[in-house]
Amino acid sequence: MDDVPIYPFSLEEIKKYPDRGNDVFFRRSNEMIDIGFNNGMDKITLFKIKDDSGFDLFLNLPSTSWQSTLVDSISYFESIEDYEECAYARDVLEKITD
Repeated sequence: MDDVPIYPFSLEEIKKYPDRGNDVFFRRSNEMIDIGFNNGMDKITLFKIKDDSGFDLFLNLPSTSWQSTLVDSISYFESIEDYEECAYARDVLEKITD
């Protein structure tokens, strides 16, 4: 799991500002859901998070959450007017729901 990126926010920052990492989270989710679906995976690993004691935690997303994550991603990217990423999320959503 050395190729899993480290989430750019600490656990403390995530708790204090839960929406702060939306952009990073949704961009990575779109890409990894696409990869996971194309490879028949039942879960994907989005990020590695370092906790306060130095342990690595892994943020995994099961396939049962992919559809709702993509719907949230579409809403997020529409709100910031990033229509290219929004279209990518829609394409992935269509692929996994067909």
